Amino acid sequence: MTQIRSSTLASYWKCPYKVKLQSENPMWNHNFETGNLVHWVLSKIPDLILDGRGWEDVFNEELKNLRSCSQGGIERARECIRSGFENVQQAISDGYTITTEVPMSRKLPSGIVLTGTADRIDKSKKIFRIIDYKIGFFVPTKQDMLGDIQLMVYLFLAQNQASIGQSLKIGLFALGRKILQLIEVPIDIECAIEEILDSLAVSFSEGNYEPRPS
Repeated sequence: MTQIRSSTLASYWKCPYKVKLQSENPMWNHNFETGNLVHWVLSKIPDLILDGRGWEDVFNEELKNLRSCSQGGIERARECIRSGFENVQQAISDGYTITTEVPMSRKLPSGIVLTGTADRIDKSKKIFRIIDYKIGFFVPTKQDMLGDIQLMVYLFLAQNQASIGQSLKIGLFALGRKILQLIEVPIDIECAIEEILDSLAVSFSEGNYEPRPS
């Protein structure tokens, strides 16, 4: 059974030929250590808050594992984590149950299975929201989000996890600016998303790597 990761499909959407190059040349796949550090610490934050602990000790311990990172990069990572920590505190205070690094999978009509890992899922009685962390200062607009294929994959994967009666939202959290942009997604958009993703997945599995210069 063919499986495709959400990140791979998102890259394929932007430029199929780049995905081909990345598969043939592993050196193209850069390991952004600072970003990995931020995501790792953020994944631990809900448990740290529930245990009444801060994040600095965890951050400093994990920092020792970085091979190289500038002082500016370290400070930027601290600010991003602080932003995420404060947001999770607020979400818990607002009544959300929070899980991080949530693995998801779902089969498309073609039989191809999409897999992905959501940075964070918040649940309340009335709301189910998927949040993707972004390292940096870019603030996404709602139009940006509707065109973000990875968010659409997450949305598709999460459709069968939300409870009846919950509104479904997707969000991008620009950690560098402490801005969480959320949009509510109509349930009736599911079929359209499924059709787009299935077509894209079939094209990928058939090895169509036409370049998109843009």
